[in-house]
Amino acid sequence: MSNKRFNNKQNTILSEIYRRLNFFHNGNLNEKLMMLAYPSEVKPIIEFGLVETTSTHCTSRVINWYRLTDNGKKFFSNYIEKEKLSDDVNHSIYTKEYVKQFDYSLLNQPEE
Repeated sequence: MSNKRFNNKQNTILSEIYRRLNFFHNGNLNEKLMMLAYPSEVKPIIEFGLVETTSTHCTSRVINWYRLTDNGKKFFSNYIEKEKLSDDVNHSIYTKEYVKQFDYSLLNQPEE
């Protein structure tokens, strides 16, 4: 059993995706415009193959749209809430007062 964990930066980005998925997109994993972010913001989770840019290439220092990959859809299917997030929870994630802790073992990654 692996004891790998997501670090705080990774959990912060995953929390933002979780927030958007459950507040704006009603749990729709197929939403094409899931997250708007700079490449440097998304970089800490790119290695997990959870998100990809919606355009043919990612432009540095420019905000890009990202969507979930198949691996990202599988991972976040574990985090769809039955009810829309409350305004308070949405705000606390947005302001980074609350960072959700995600389960690393849910990644569909081969062991190194």
